[in-house]
Amino acid sequence: RLLVDLEKKVWKLYASDFKPLPGNGVYEFWLILADGTKVPMGSFKPDASGRGELKDKVPNPLPALAQAAITNEPGPGAKQPTGQIQVVGKF
Repeated sequence: RLLVDLEKKVWKLYASDFKPLPGNGVYEFWLILADGTKVPMGSFKPDASGRGELKDKVPNPLPALAQAAITNEPGPGAKQPTGQIQVVGKF
């Protein structure tokens, strides 16, 4: 679930049912803009129950958004997705 509070200018991602990844593997959250640009929004490792959370400020100005996605990545800090898409949702 992705919750966005435009009044307070914050968003929070709640992820569930994610399996741990080997080594330094993480799940990366992406915003995909209308022009196809992929913007990394942070990474998480799920806890023992498969849950993860992220939160941050809403981008200002807010770009034209098309989708949000989560990929599995070999480590944090990816500039572009390299792993498989695990979840995707349209705006």
